[in-house]
Amino acid sequence: MKNATKPVAVAHFKRWKNQACAVFNSLGKEVKVGVLLVAYMTSCPSTGVFAEEPQKKLQPKEDEVTLEEVVVSAQRSTATYADIARVVSVITKTEIEQAGVQSINELLEFALNVDVRQRGQHGIQADITIRGGSFDQVLVLLNGVNVSDPQTGHLSLNLPVSLEAIERVEVISGSTSRIYGPNAFTGAVNFITGSYEDNVAIAKLEGGEHGLWNGSLTTTLQGKNARHLLSLGYKTSDGYITNSDYKMMNSFYQGQYQAKKAKYDLQLGRTSRNFGANTFYTPKYPNQYEDVQTNFISAKATFEGKVKFTPTVYYRRQTDRFELYRDMKDAPSWYKKHNNHVTDVYGLNLNASFSWALGKTAIGGEFRSENVLSNVLGKPRDKKRVHGEANAFYDKEDDRNNISLFLEHTIGLWNDRFTATAGVMANYNDSFEDELSWFPGVDVSLKLTDNWKLYGTANKALRLPTFTDLYYNSPTHKGNIDLVPEEATSYEVGIKYSGNGIQAHVAYFFRAGENLIDWTKEKTTDDKWVARNFTDIDMSGYEASFKMRPFLWNEKWDFLRSINLSYSFTDVDNVESQRISAYVLDHLKHKFDGEITLGIMKNLFFTTHASWQDRAGSFGYYANPKATSIEKEYAPFWLLNSRLTWQKENYELYLQASNLLDNEYYDIGNVVQPGRWITAGAKIKLYL
Repeated sequence: MKNATKPVAVAHFKRWKNQACAVFNSLGKEVKVGVLLVAYMTSCPSTGVFAEEPQKKLQPKEDEVTLEEVVVSAQRSTATYADIARVVSVITKTEIEQAGVQSINELLEFALNVDVRQRGQHGIQADITIRGGSFDQVLVLLNGVNVSDPQTGHLSLNLPVSLEAIERVEVISGSTSRIYGPNAFTGAVNFITGSYEDNVAIAKLEGGEHGLWNGSLTTTLQGKNARHLLSLGYKTSDGYITNSDYKMMNSFYQGQYQAKKAKYDLQLGRTSRNFGANTFYTPKYPNQYEDVQTNFISAKATFEGKVKFTPTVYYRRQTDRFELYRDMKDAPSWYKKHNNHVTDVYGLNLNASFSWALGKTAIGGEFRSENVLSNVLGKPRDKKRVHGEANAFYDKEDDRNNISLFLEHTIGLWNDRFTATAGVMANYNDSFEDELSWFPGVDVSLKLTDNWKLYGTANKALRLPTFTDLYYNSPTHKGNIDLVPEEATSYEVGIKYSGNGIQAHVAYFFRAGENLIDWTKEKTTDDKWVARNFTDIDMSGYEASFKMRPFLWNEKWDFLRSINLSYSFTDVDNVESQRISAYVLDHLKHKFDGEITLGIMKNLFFTTHASWQDRAGSFGYYANPKATSIEKEYAPFWLLNSRLTWQKENYELYLQASNLLDNEYYDIGNVVQPGRWITAGAKIKLYL
């Protein structure tokens, strides 16, 4: 950042009540109030947030502060850190820059109790799960707007933003349907784009093994009442094995205008992904290929007053062409056409919140329409030509509309040492329900001391079948139009510690699932995978995390920038032991993550991140596409990523390696992951 301004004192406020504080103007010095969307930021370097007023980044050695309570939004109404009784893990901008990863997907690989099952590397395609759930049970948001894909959760991470434009990532663990709506079954991930503190352009160029080239440009322009963020990115690779090449382009714009009593926010983006999909969905056909195009736009307004009112509208279109035989090469006579899909999603979200004598109340609702046009998924319709393709037609379609209504209330007692938030979502979907279904929940916390807090939650959740679950049929898969929505009741208890330079928590969770959806097949046959509702599956586990920033205690520890440790254990009560599970029962049983960042010299930093993963379940291993499958258990493995960074004010040079130990491992059966992959790059910052 620029050093043109002289450092000033920073005031430290232990409590922030969201009240009008005119006293700030009388202090005669800068006041630093950390306005964040998450709980776990009290000991990390503060970063600018696009949705808030511009902030100068704090230099850890001189200006690092700890705010014991900050404004958060992990519920329908704004709340302080003391109000929140949830585990919210945060990956900050600093951690993103030092992580030594190539994509958002790889970044999440090291998050607490998050399972990222990658197919294509470097952000091409991955399934994300939380606390042992399936990839369709996690809601994906971009700046708080639902961008999950109704065709399949395999495509929900098709975000139109480059890694360099992400300010931070928030992972909200546990059932959150009463907050975010259907499909926030095991949790939600919110990707927040950032704004630099000046008019600045940041260019990045990197190259590496397997023909990897990656370039991006991120620009922020700010005026008196408006700010603009533009991010462009292009990435390509020849692939680490046959038919794993890819090309990816991202473009994203976010604009904000601040009026006297209102704030307006617009975001729009596009991502294009073309990639070889070697054994992505079945090892019997290794020459698969996919072309996915995603467009997204949303507009939001926030009106301040006694009642804070926030309407949001959004639209997302995704086109997907899947080729079982790439370019029809060596295609048998029975394979006549590729799979073509178009999904259109549009929605309106309204949220109002207000404070009164008995606490804070939030009410709201969301209308969401999901539509698919396809030659594979849906009900029969008249033929419609596929744009840009000869002799290709859509002849199937389906649509469904969902209405969610929300009510939530928060109270604080004994000077907010005890807080409770109770709420309910009433949901109606015209394809699955004849009447409203109710999904209540409650979160409570008790602050034992200034640093220790007990918490507990109980919430009920809903997940709707995807269009793929319902309709997809192929030589290896069979959908099921009789599927019903999943439901679950989740419980969690835990204790948190937050002090200067240290954050820690221990938690136990239990989830009782009903009618869980999975693709399964009988153990005694090599038949098709069939989408089924399980009767009941109970899942339980515990997790612990520890974060330490030693340099906050004493400048002599400046070389030791951070230490992060986490461990999670998840167990499933398997009631379907006679069937092989594709997803639900192949969960991460054990996961350990450790990260350390060292300041070797004044401008030289080294970060290394180790992850040990032990997956339950097995997969049908194919020695070659024509062989008979052999049941093979997933083997535990270590992942080690490292990054060496030389950082100056206006430029940065780095060398990084993923899978440094060159281990062979599988996230998904038969899709072998890359070995050691070394890249090098440079970033240049230009002030405009």
